Amino acid sequence: MQPAQTVIQEWSGAAPYWEKHRDAIRQMFAPVTQALIEDARIGAGNVVLDVATGPGEPALTIAAIVGPDGKVVGIDPVPKMVDASRRAVAHQGLANAQFEVAFAGQLPFPEATFDAIVSRFGLMFCPSPIDAVREMLRVLKPGGRLALAVWHIAEANPFLSTLPGILGRYVESAPPSPDALDTFRFATPGKLRDIVAEA
Repeated sequence: MQPAQTVIQEWSGAAPYWEKHRDAIRQMFAPVTQALIEDARIGAGNVVLDVATGPGEPALTIAAIVGPDGKVVGIDPVPKMVDASRRAVAHQGLANAQFEVAFAGQLPFPEATFDAIVSRFGLMFCPSPIDAVREMLRVLKPGGRLALAVWHIAEANPFLSTLPGILGRYVESAPPSPDALDTFRFATPGKLRDIVAEA
């Protein structure tokens, strides 16, 4: 199985839990969402792309900021995540948010479409992050802003590292390769900056 297919399969299985706990997850990651919004200078009337939106965040939060004169598009390669996003839009009655199944490395949009692009904890799961960033830059308007968030080192994130740390005491497993599609793929300081510079 290709790495991308493996990731899609894993996230498809997790989609119902992300949808069920949407409000708790939104609250937990609200500071990261706010940082992305500020870094991308998102405001009323903007057209924004949320890459790897999962079940709809931060796109749903951004929809409230851009207002009726703006628009937010969320994309994710996992159909079950996109279905969850669409259910949220229908439930909230939002007219300025839409969600599509798409890969970050093959964005289905013309050049210079978006005022801002954000991705919260998604880039590390892209098979080719360089291709993904190139595509984001392609569809970003001149002068637009790109804001990316990735996880720091495991030791600084007990939310993600505690259980694996305990299991690691009893079950031996090989460490992931440095470029594995893994949560901490860009934890090394400067690694993400290098990817963006290369793109």
